[in-house]
Amino acid sequence: MSEEAVLCSGELSRKRNDKRFDVGCRVSGSFGEMAPNPNPNISRRVRQRIFGNIIEAVGPKQYKVLWDDGNTREHFSNSLKKERSFASLPPDVRPPRLQDNPDLPPQGQQQIDEEQEQIDENERDQEMEEHLPGAGKESDDDDSSQGSKGGEGGDKAGGDTEGQMPGQLQAEVPLAPDYHARKADAKAAIKSLLGKEVVVKHKNKSIAWTVIEDWDPEEPVLEIDTAFGLKSFDSRQYKQSEVLAHLFLHLSFSDWRVTLDKMNQAINEANNNNNKKRVRVFSAEEFLTALGLMIGAAEYGGRGSQLWEGQADCCGGEKWESLVPDPNFDGIMKQYRFKDFRHFFPFAFKSETLKNNNDPWWEFAEAVNEFNNNRKTKVNLPKWLVVDESMSSWKPRQSPTGGLPNISFILRKPKPLGKSG
Repeated sequence: MSEEAVLCSGELSRKRNDKRFDVGCRVSGSFGEMAPNPNPNISRRVRQRIFGNIIEAVGPKQYKVLWDDGNTREHFSNSLKKERSFASLPPDVRPPRLQDNPDLPPQGQQQIDEEQEQIDENERDQEMEEHLPGAGKESDDDDSSQGSKGGEGGDKAGGDTEGQMPGQLQAEVPLAPDYHARKADAKAAIKSLLGKEVVVKHKNKSIAWTVIEDWDPEEPVLEIDTAFGLKSFDSRQYKQSEVLAHLFLHLSFSDWRVTLDKMNQAINEANNNNNKKRVRVFSAEEFLTALGLMIGAAEYGGRGSQLWEGQADCCGGEKWESLVPDPNFDGIMKQYRFKDFRHFFPFAFKSETLKNNNDPWWEFAEAVNEFNNNRKTKVNLPKWLVVDESMSSWKPRQSPTGGLPNISFILRKPKPLGKSG
């Protein structure tokens, strides 16, 4: 890249406006009164550029601005221009210097010189703006005539009792309440509703909630010296390629061989009651292979019998080449054999005792109980469990938080903006 191109790109980057607006920053926009065009060759009038401060964000790329004339309006960011903190201040009002603030640490001489240079540039800009079209004798005459007509009541009508010049900023710009203030107000509002019922409606449904005090566990959580996590499992006893398979069996079954025996028992009972079709009992290798196929099927887009069939043309039966290889489950286990496994596997969890007690979940309750008991004996858990990694997506439209006390932005979440649990 030539030096001319580098210089041009540098000039363009310096001229590019920063569109990142913060609460309290100084902005300007063409929202003033109509005035003659600065270009004498153009008869079309233009609006005067006015200055103000942002007081809050009201939506995506939309801000509420308090203008120097006292009016407050909402504008989109593409119609605003970010200015220096002391832009368009009257020449006789010098902005406060950071060095004069006793609460801040002392600045170096270079920072003091830069700050003084910016203040001097602001004064020179004000002198140039005095000679722009629309700021000549006519405006001065209008101000003097209005002051003479108003007399002593002019100060009261204009509200300039402190000797401030028109367009001067207020001493303190009202800012929107910060996060901590909004949270405190929300807690106070909730506390005022203690003991009352709050009805929440959604479409044609409604539900009543009773507001209560914060609930804490009655018994304190005792500190336990035992480390939390998996126990009675040593991954060093297995090959690296087989560790996850053994871990799956360790956490899913109390003893997978007992589950296999219950399934084969159900197969034998079915064979005794049906002489036409007999099913061969499953070996340990077939049982583990069928479990592996159930897990591996999730990696393919096909379903059911498509995992055992090749890709063929729907009309002529011709096999088409594809970038994705066929699952070819037929080379691992025949389809009819996997159907037998899928049919008899749930029988391993049926409980005749629960059936006699008229339990509606007698066909699968043992699977849930076995899973829960297995976690209790093989995993050290704390007394209290908290649901983590939960984020309810929430995108405010009309206000910064969408009516909630606060919202969070966590980049690592699938939906980063919302209310975290």
